[in-house]
Amino acid sequence: WPYFKDGIGALDGTHVKALVGEGASDAHRSRTGDNTWNNLVVVSFNMMITYLNVGWKGSAHDMTVLRDSLLQPKYNFPHPPPSKYYLVDLAYPNTVGYLAPYVG
Repeated sequence: WPYFKDGIGALDGTHVKALVGEGASDAHRSRTGDNTWNNLVVVSFNMMITYLNVGWKGSAHDMTVLRDSLLQPKYNFPHPPPSKYYLVDLAYPNTVGYLAPYVG
């Protein structure tokens, strides 16, 4: 992986179908119209899951789930060390420690 030599893994939100009561279905509805839970998953390049934040309603944006993980010390999020980064998709900003694809 010479192009990602300082990368330590990747993170993304993933939706899992949810069975919810009628009163809660709007909050759980994802952008595809399904009722889901939105979960943040961080994996290493060894394909090991190193972090999970589960149980967010499907209507929650991926960045909302990451922000919660970053701001809540009780979740013990594995912050990237200095000069290292996670690969992320376009749902996340391109900031120190998080490398998103170039759009332009």
